[in-house]
Amino acid sequence: MSENEVISNPFKLISTIAVEMSLSSKGTSLNSDYILEFKHKISQIEEPKTEDEKKIFIVEFDAKINNTPKTIILTTKFRVIFKSQSNVTKEYLDSPGIRINSPAIAFPFLRGFVSTVSVNAGYPPIILPSINFIRLTSQSAKSTTN
Repeated sequence: MSENEVISNPFKLISTIAVEMSLSSKGTSLNSDYILEFKHKISQIEEPKTEDEKKIFIVEFDAKINNTPKTIILTTKFRVIFKSQSNVTKEYLDSPGIRINSPAIAFPFLRGFVSTVSVNAGYPPIILPSINFIRLTSQSAKSTTN
């Protein structure tokens, strides 16, 4: 599949889930300058048991957010589950439409979760920056070929 080929297999978001979450606070500094470290991966269900599970793929974020000087630290593993119209294959997951579009669709749900958790915990809202997944994907591809 070429880099410019359009995916003809649409997908839709099924659900989101925070698999792990930790929030810790040290001291009283509530500086709202946050540093985001994250990675993401896209995978399918390893051993699907039903025909529907063969159409499922997951975008998983591992994120660590802290302010300076690290008085608030929030870490989370957050999954966004998608369903394709047909069975998910490795080729499908490696296509540009999935590598770029699915995390771009999923990331705002992570942003909303992090903001809600921080506010509900009594801290200033942690508002994550927007991420350019086109640039991030091309940088990742360049670093794996070097």
